[in-house]
Parts: sequence; C-alpha cells; structure tokens
Amino acid sequence: RFACETRLADIPEEVRARCKVIVADMLAVIAAGMQETEMRALVANHVPNVAAGGAAVIGSGRRCNPLDAALLNATAGVWLELDEGNFNTNGHPGVHVIPAALAHAQEHGLSGAEFLAAVALGYEICGRIGGAYRMKTIVQPHGTYGVIGAAVAVGRMCGFDQAQMRQAINIAASTPMGGNRQTMRDGATVRNYYAGHGNFTGQMAVRLVQSGFTGPVDAPSVTYGQLLADDFKPAQVVAELGRRWTLTQGYIKLYPS
Repeated sequence: RFACETRLADIPEEVRARCKVIVADMLAVIAAGMQETEMRALVANHVPNVAAGGAAVIGSGRRCNPLDAALLNATAGVWLELDEGNFNTNGHPGVHVIPAALAHAQEHGLSGAEFLAAVALGYEICGRIGGAYRMKTIVQPHGTYGVIGAAVAVGRMCGFDQAQMRQAINIAASTPMGGNRQTMRDGATVRNYYAGHGNFTGQMAVRLVQSGFTGPVDAPSVTYGQLLADDFKPAQVVAELGRRWTLTQGYIKLYPS
C-alpha cells in the first residue's frame, strides 16, 4: 500500500529535497564513470547488439532500451566509487533505483514528479530491507536487496496495484545477485556489473508480473534471512513506515564540509 498509494505530496519536503540531490549527483557520477576505458568498450560492444529505445546511456551520447540502458548506467555509476551510500541500509540504494527508474521514465515519457516519487519509494523500501538483516561477510551487497528498489520504482510508474506490487517485490527478492566480496579484495572490476545486474533484474521482475509470473509468498524472509544474510527482521522494515524516512537518515554526505 505504501508503494502504490503514497503521493508525491505525502513525501516530506526534506525527503524530496534529499532525493533530488542524490539524483543530480548520480547523473554526474554515471557520466564520469562512463568515460572509463572498460565502460566505453562495453558500450561499444553492447549497445549495437540490443534493442533500440529512448533511454539515455549517460555520458556516451547513445540511447537504447531501458533494461540495457539501466544496466550500463548503474555499472558506470559504481565504477569510480563515488555513488551515494547510506549506513542505515548497509549499502548503496541510489545506484540500484535511479538508473532503472530514469530509463523507464525516459522510455515512456513520464513526468519528473512521477519519476521523483518512484525513486523515493523504491529507495525507501529497499533501503529498509537492506538495513533489517545481517549480510554474510562473503556477500558483496551490490545487486542484493537493491533489485527490490528497481522493481518497486518501475512497478510504481507502471501503476501497479497492491497485488502486483507484492508479486514484484517477491519476484525481485527471488532473483538477486549473489556476488562475492572477494571481488573487492582482488580489485576485480566485475563487481561493478553487480549494480547493473540489479537494475536490469528489477525491471525484469516487473515484466514477469505483467506476464503472469508469480513469486513465493515471502521471498525477502528467505533470501535475506537464510540465503544471502541472517537475522532478517520484517517488523523493522515497516516500523514507522511513511513517518520515518531512511532516505534522510544514515546517509554518507555527498559533499563533506
């Protein structure tokens, strides 16, 4: 209900302002990351072989379909380690929500208000889930709970009702990355793809729902309570929902004074 019925006007001004800052920062970070040698090569190798579309591959001067644009943008967005982080979420919700939401909004000509509300809600929901479990040490957080944020944001812009949104969350929570943290220790750049995978897969969760696929009854409790992590607390996820916003708490300052 929170994901489907919360209006932009219901979101506190402080939250909306913070969300705008994160979006603006993310666009610049993606554009910078897209200039790296590996990203330029990936764009050159990937874009000609995927479906066309109106979603921008930021910083490349090219466009393609929203699934692949979000994949490329999110991968570039973590390349330079400049993407926004939030201690209360145990990760980086912004880079998992914004590329998918932006690509969908561009492809379908949606308004900035629709986009902003979707980003705020996707961030809040996946961020609360990320902050309610204890990640296993070997698991790299990118692409884990963030896939839910992408699904919620895009599902919201598709006008999902509560039953559809529940399915999207459960399908997304059934299809996360399970990347290992050894990639960080070894300096392996495949780790940057994990965020791209999350944005792609979150959008696929929406398409699966639209096609009649179903998820388990409570995928988050299994995936984040047994598989990738331990000690998942569902009650913590929904505590003060709509009154206390993770988006404005626990964040890592983008521009420290």
